[in-house]
Amino acid sequence: MATLAPFNATLPSTVGGGASVSVESRYPFEEDATVHVAVPPGFATTAHVRIPGWAVGATVNGATAPNGTLVAVACAAGKTRIAVHLPMAIRVERGWGVLGESAASPVAYDPKKSRTEPVDVPCETSSDWELQGGAALASSRTSGAQDIRSGGPGDVAWLVNRHPIWGLSHNLTELHASLSYAAGYTPPAGVRKLGATVSLHVLDLATKVDLSGALLTWPPLEQYSWDQWRGYSPPLRASVSHLAIANARPLVLALRVVNHERNVQMPLPSLALSLRWSADATDVPPSPVTNVSWSPAADAAVVRRGPLLFALHPSERVRVVRSYEEKLPARPLAVDYEISTDDHWAFALELAPLTEAAASIVAGMRFDPKPSSRWSEARPFSTDEYPFSIVARACALANTTWGYYPGTKITAQPPPSPLNRTAAACDDAGRTVSIRLVPFGGTNVRIAVFPWLLPRAGGPAAAVA
Repeated sequence: MATLAPFNATLPSTVGGGASVSVESRYPFEEDATVHVAVPPGFATTAHVRIPGWAVGATVNGATAPNGTLVAVACAAGKTRIAVHLPMAIRVERGWGVLGESAASPVAYDPKKSRTEPVDVPCETSSDWELQGGAALASSRTSGAQDIRSGGPGDVAWLVNRHPIWGLSHNLTELHASLSYAAGYTPPAGVRKLGATVSLHVLDLATKVDLSGALLTWPPLEQYSWDQWRGYSPPLRASVSHLAIANARPLVLALRVVNHERNVQMPLPSLALSLRWSADATDVPPSPVTNVSWSPAADAAVVRRGPLLFALHPSERVRVVRSYEEKLPARPLAVDYEISTDDHWAFALELAPLTEAAASIVAGMRFDPKPSSRWSEARPFSTDEYPFSIVARACALANTTWGYYPGTKITAQPPPSPLNRTAAACDDAGRTVSIRLVPFGGTNVRIAVFPWLLPRAGGPAAAVA
């Protein structure tokens, strides 16, 4: 039996002469289930009960049943009752979120070359870029190439170059860029739709904070149509000089595309970036870059109990953005919603060190069996109500620590854990608060993966009231 949710089934005649099976339970809301097997006279069969991997301490008919196994129960002719107990303990899983990966090869200051001519930044392959905010790779009309497509009208896309810029404390003084494009969503003759604008930015590698703003911006890209094809545009070159951007820490270059009413496709081979540094260093040069992390391991945490994943339960603001009642056939339930929240959602869980016993890892969490006021078993995963919850200790984070991807309302990758309590910009200098987590299906705004930090002084997490 792969599930212990309630069901009734009659098996084929080849299985115990057509044995029937039924399960009585409130799984996944309660820990006990009873399996009834009825075998016709003259036949016998074997029931196999699957014990989930999370069910440590499970029993079948009172006997210990190792988790992650199938327990065989002989069923003779007549009725066999199988009592299954699956303890549902709170547990924390760490290691969620994007795993860390090394950045692409660095572009480092070279005293023999960097003073005489601009240094190129690799741009021509898909591995040179991280695409955000709707941008994606697309088929190209250049043979053997790929394009970057900037999303749809209204999207704001970021094309972040993955090669760290390492100036050894020499300031960035010049940047040069070039691209070709074709614009989509071409309007009818005589009608103008505002084309996309592309700007060049310098970001901090570790935090992805925009350090420069738009250093240069191309005019709206709308003259070369993808729909009325006559080729990509010629290279559009732009430069900016007399900069003084500190480059003691590794930086990355990024293109920001604001699509307005149209989008663009840019062949990867058409993209070009180069730069120049100051001759003099502003500080003692650090050691050359080695093993720079492009995406630090998030090592984020999720909270589970039994088979269920738990998520934050903020209040929801629901707005109908489109209905289809004016089109036949009438579809009153086919409605597009925009669901958001005004509640604070960026929290870091307070978790004990992994070296401590399993019980201490969740010492700062409490299971609350009380359902919300209007919860009904008829709609067990209503997104307004919940059957039970987990109360945990957490630290509210500033939006500079965990917020949205640039230019979007898309929740960003959680910052790498464990967080430094001071650097994480927790409110009130790291004071923890209680947050309530509900089954994942009990909310539309599903924040279920959290960064985490250690309790004060490395001790066990404080108990939750």
